[in-house]
Amino acid sequence: MVIDKSFFSTKAAAEKLELTEARIRQLCLEGSLEGAWKFSERAWLIPARGVRKFVSSRKTAAKKKLLEQRQKARELKKKEKERLARHGAT
Repeated sequence: MVIDKSFFSTKAAAEKLELTEARIRQLCLEGSLEGAWKFSERAWLIPARGVRKFVSSRKTAAKKKLLEQRQKARELKKKEKERLARHGAT
């Protein structure tokens, strides 16, 4: 349930982020969901801005990983061309 449109419950955050409620609680304990505070033993209130920042950081990390994979693929392709050129010349 979204509380006051500026806060998410543990369950609502889990649905929004497509994670389990247990993972959301773990992220709250780690401080990965900025501004989250413990409401009861298992329930947290998570600010919408904390959820947005978490989504943004995941997208940034995914883009960085993709760029690194592409760079590695280019390097491997270049090495393969160099290897073929050496063996083709002999």
